[in-house]
Amino acid sequence: MKILLTGEGSTDCGQEKRTSTGPIWEDGPVQIFLNKIADECSAPIEIMTISKTKIAEYRSVKRQRRAVSGLSGHGIKAFYVAQAAADQDCDVAALYADADTPRGISPKDKHQCKAWYDEVKRNMICGFSRGTISAAIAIIPMKMIECWLLGDSQTFTALWGRDFDPKYFRSPELIWGAKDDPSSDYPKNKLHRALAECNEEPNRETYCKIADASDISQLVESCPISFGDFYKQCYALFASVQE
Repeated sequence: MKILLTGEGSTDCGQEKRTSTGPIWEDGPVQIFLNKIADECSAPIEIMTISKTKIAEYRSVKRQRRAVSGLSGHGIKAFYVAQAAADQDCDVAALYADADTPRGISPKDKHQCKAWYDEVKRNMICGFSRGTISAAIAIIPMKMIECWLLGDSQTFTALWGRDFDPKYFRSPELIWGAKDDPSSDYPKNKLHRALAECNEEPNRETYCKIADASDISQLVESCPISFGDFYKQCYALFASVQE
């Protein structure tokens, strides 16, 4: 099963690196999560990651622009990802996008966050359905990748021997705070503080270490809205693949 994946930045789906022999793709934590779930299902997968810049090139095609009429939110980008996947002879289109938190939604209210997640996913699935691809995965952390990386406190002990109060990692999908306040519970700020206590930098390499050490079942439990749904999508798809 060949998956075409695109995301938002280096700390979610990685980045392209120029080398003397040509460009290579350096994976992010999302590819690690996909591969770990595929391993659970004994499903052989191949992930082809392309940058959001290349996806944007599809916007210049007139017939494609007409096809996105009526789509909203991430649905437009999902359509372009689906078309790129078909062009690359991939079996699955996968799009990563942060759910964030819009105005009017209480970021700490589970029911409101779930309703917002469902809306973001619905828009994305609608976009995928306009394309010519038969399968798709909507990868939407509630609210950003850092929430998932805060989902298993044992990773910090396993990697760096640092024990935190379990309360620090409680309900990571429902934390929020001022972005410009380093002491707030804004997900990036909270993860960065934890990493600082471990003398680690918040970069792609560190994020990948956390993803690799995280227990998938623990992430499903601690992040039921978004990681739980991501897991269900992947498991249903990968479990259908035969060696």
